[in-house]
Amino acid sequence: MKIRGVVLGVAAIALVAALATLPTELGNGTPPPRTTPAPQPGAQGAVAGIAVATPSPTPTVSPLCAGPARVTPPLPGLTGPHWVDVSISQQIATLFIGDTPVQQFCVSTGVPGTHDTPQGTFAVYAKWATANLHSNAPGDSYYYADVKWVVPFNGAYYFHTAYWHNDFGTPVSHGCVNLREDDAKVLYNFVSIGDKVVVHE
Repeated sequence: MKIRGVVLGVAAIALVAALATLPTELGNGTPPPRTTPAPQPGAQGAVAGIAVATPSPTPTVSPLCAGPARVTPPLPGLTGPHWVDVSISQQIATLFIGDTPVQQFCVSTGVPGTHDTPQGTFAVYAKWATANLHSNAPGDSYYYADVKWVVPFNGAYYFHTAYWHNDFGTPVSHGCVNLREDDAKVLYNFVSIGDKVVVHE
């Protein structure tokens, strides 16, 4: 029993000594101040150990896509091969004669991820002043009658008007390249069968 009492006494003394070394704030119930390490830059501007959302860049909308549709000016009298460049990121189609861009139009390409407009180098293989466009795809069928100024360039992917929407400058099509009616007519008259079409991001 004496040995046990001595052990308890030594333990009590040790406990008192340990309490004496604690911060004085513990005595009034206030926790000691917390020291937060300075943030360290991480990858892509993130703070180490903390996920930081990086905002997406705002798309650049061409002035061609602002305002109402307009009558396009006549083409200049240049010589050389005619071809069309389509920029998906800018939603712009540019008509070229040789290496010279002669006109640009605001367009609407396919919805990204579901109806992507294929990228690559293609060639105009037909021209239809009007056509009925349709799809029987399950859950995504449509029928548009009397669509004007249709220029196929890659399988079932065409340039054409789109009287059912006015979202030019935004990719909302089923994969074709939609244009305002006046612009589509200029493009239709500009190209010939066999002319090159380049589609890129």
